[in-house]
Amino acid sequence: MDDTAFESLLGALGEAAIRVEAAVLRVPGDRWGEVVQTGDGAWTRRQLLAHMAANDLRQLIRVRVGAGIPEPDDEQAHAAELQTHDWNQARVAERAPCSVADLVAELRHNRQALITLLRSLTPAQRARPMPFRGEPTLLEEMVPALIGHLDQHAHELGA
Repeated sequence: MDDTAFESLLGALGEAAIRVEAAVLRVPGDRWGEVVQTGDGAWTRRQLLAHMAANDLRQLIRVRVGAGIPEPDDEQAHAAELQTHDWNQARVAERAPCSVADLVAELRHNRQALITLLRSLTPAQRARPMPFRGEPTLLEEMVPALIGHLDQHAHELGA
């Protein structure tokens, strides 16, 4: 993937987080405790936002492992995140005391960290398949899936 296409993907990745923030602003304060059906099961809107806030932590691990620059605990963390349901539930539970504003700030922070990491990769690292949902996946396929995941959940916030 050339630099222009890669930068376009990174721009779209950032825009997806902005769409979530816009969706959050449309949710009345008294509706955050309501249960909504998602692809991940029945969560309250606040729990769904907690899931979205934490999800890029998983992507950071995947990219570091795939690019060959893992941090010391990344291999173990990657093995844990492959248990998707358990990993998601644990991250949501950890964020139970967080406010909506805290969750939006975390989502923004984690998304920026992911974009920064992706931007720091060499062309050779960017060309490597990343471990994504148990399959080696090129970034040009992985990043659109991340965008779609966030957009789906942003839509579910308002459902």
